[in-house]
Amino acid sequence: MNRLCLFATLLTLSTGFSAVVAADPKADKSPAPATAPAVEVQADGSLLLKAEGARIHGYRMHLVMKPIPTIIYWIDPLESIEWPQAIAKKGKYSVDVTYSCPASAGGDFIVAAAANKITARPEHTADWFTFITTNVGTITVLNDQTTLSLRSTGKITRALINVRSVKLTPVAEGKK
Repeated sequence: MNRLCLFATLLTLSTGFSAVVAADPKADKSPAPATAPAVEVQADGSLLLKAEGARIHGYRMHLVMKPIPTIIYWIDPLESIEWPQAIAKKGKYSVDVTYSCPASAGGDFIVAAAANKITARPEHTADWFTFITTNVGTITVLNDQTTLSLRSTGKITRALINVRSVKLTPVAEGKK
């Protein structure tokens, strides 16, 4: 028995109170959990930005992993989601967002790639567990290695949306 466990046991026996003891970092030999890639390149050349690869800015909004990784509890207009350096190449992209938003919730949100942005209003879904994928428009990315973000425009009714993914499909030159 290592010294920390022995100390915790003696403390519990002598005082009747149990102690919370930090684990010995050398004792844990399990591998670190794998991190999800921020961007998954699809067969058609589109980029799939999944919830589990996003960086969440805020303290209320968070990622749930089951049944499918989803960012939930977006109730604060100051919170946001981003995928750092997700867009490897500059160009024009069609933007599809997979989300849920019941009729009792909502608000406008912005999809931004540096200074370029799209403002979107989510369609309502049956409930928080029914997801749809909606095209919110086309965005022009001016630089390689650009970060994509989702932000609230400011007014949220109850909660904004639950987000599963954003898909960016390259648009051929000459098309809108």
